[in-house]
Amino acid sequence: MKVMIVYSDGEPEQQTPEDYKGRNDDDNLKDVEEAIKSLNHEVIKVNADENIFQKLLELKGQVDVIYNLAEEGYKLDIHTEPHLAALFEMLGYKFTGSNYLCLANCLDKARAKQLFAVNDLPSPKFQIFSKEINGDLKLNGLNFPLIVKPGKSDGSIGIRKNSVVEDEESLKLRVNEIIQTYEQPALVEEFIDGREINVGILGNKRLTVLPMSEIIFNLPPEEWNFVPYEAKWLTKTKYYKGTVPNCPADVEPGLKAELEELAKKAYSLMGVRGYGRVDFRIDKEGKPYILEVNPNPDISRDAGLTRMITAHGMTYEELIDKILRMGINKDDQEIRIII
Repeated sequence: MKVMIVYSDGEPEQQTPEDYKGRNDDDNLKDVEEAIKSLNHEVIKVNADENIFQKLLELKGQVDVIYNLAEEGYKLDIHTEPHLAALFEMLGYKFTGSNYLCLANCLDKARAKQLFAVNDLPSPKFQIFSKEINGDLKLNGLNFPLIVKPGKSDGSIGIRKNSVVEDEESLKLRVNEIIQTYEQPALVEEFIDGREINVGILGNKRLTVLPMSEIIFNLPPEEWNFVPYEAKWLTKTKYYKGTVPNCPADVEPGLKAELEELAKKAYSLMGVRGYGRVDFRIDKEGKPYILEVNPNPDISRDAGLTRMITAHGMTYEELIDKILRMGINKDDQEIRIII
């Protein structure tokens, strides 16, 4: 089989916030390429740069499937990640992972939370701020503490150690900082103080829930227990060292069953295909809240989803092979988005 890996690399055209630089590593590409070659497939690599459209036209009919690793988008503009999937589909390519509609809806956190709400899926109460706050603050029934995030980013971009706020003045500062720095709306959520559990899923129509992973918090008592940018990308910080994943997680049977059911509903609702991850917070009373659905998550050898499939009894190569085959045979999964 001939596989085209489409990936994102190079330098962004416009100046980007410091956060984006932490994501610039090639482990994902290297690991997937090695696994595909070990499966005796031929690999062609295509960068999602200004030449991608011409390259896709030239190679049409010469490859069996695209392995989509372009999570950084066209020319490293993460907001164009869905556009690339739309391009593959428009040109008639088979490709791994989710389509443009799923990627766009999941990237837009407010839209995703609206979809959760109308489909009775629990998620923290939220409010969107599209403009900087210069006067009085109007909160729509939200209770402190609150967490402030960019409304259209992933990978913990814009979620820093000071993102959890406890008063109106701190909230204003953080909202304005998000809007100014990231040039997008600020999403403000009620902060759920408790456990954080990730649920990985494989499949298109027939879904397999993988062993769950829990972030074990070992942070100083004055810090909030959550996973900011520092915990994901800055390996020498106390946040990185104090947020260690445990897989398989120790989850009591009742909660485990509830998380599995909610994860499958959220995965299907958002139209995720092939593989994905649903992130939860569990409050002190044991109630789960969906934080977000992550289509096409990191699939490098040391990534969270890989830990889950290892606990499930699959090898890394078996996972890559399964994702490839699901990309070729999407089957007839319905996209159940209700607006």
